[in-house]
Amino acid sequence: MALAIAKINHIHREINLKNKASVLLELSPKGTVPVFHDPTQHLLLEESYDIVCHALNTHLPDDWQSVREAISSPEYNYFMQLNSIIAAIRQIKYNTDASFDPKQPSEAINTYLAALNQCLNSRDTILKQPSALDILIFPNIRQLWIHDNTWFECHGHQHVQHWLNFWSGHDIFKTIFVTQPVWEEQQEPIVVCHQG
Repeated sequence: MALAIAKINHIHREINLKNKASVLLELSPKGTVPVFHDPTQHLLLEESYDIVCHALNTHLPDDWQSVREAISSPEYNYFMQLNSIIAAIRQIKYNTDASFDPKQPSEAINTYLAALNQCLNSRDTILKQPSALDILIFPNIRQLWIHDNTWFECHGHQHVQHWLNFWSGHDIFKTIFVTQPVWEEQQEPIVVCHQG
């Protein structure tokens, strides 16, 4: 999404993480996704954070907050503490243990979401303008919505729901988040081009 917003054309390769392509492991031995490789710049980025920042530092739309301003904001320092919230969402989403008590992860999620809800206060963006912060946080919170699309309404996080609706309805999101075939070497490259 950040690459598209930054108007960086790229080849998309969908990876089966249960049967990782050898080309991925040669490029990035740790075998996680996403990976961004630009051989013309001898650039290899293996974390979402680095890819988003690189993209938006390469080309920032006129109405967006700069990466420097976004990462120096108090909101960034608070809301990018994502590891615990991601772990809590995964606990709830993937747990198959019948005796599992979702109370503890639910409390952690709702504490985070309550702060995010207060920050958004009917805005479409975490900061006053769209920023890297929205792009970095949105996919993780969306995972909870995919698991339970009533969560935000039931727990009083209406502003977060509004924010999710805004980014889920964004033209770039709808262009980028489409099902792609798992990449195979003989596959015709899937080139993602920016619009305009």
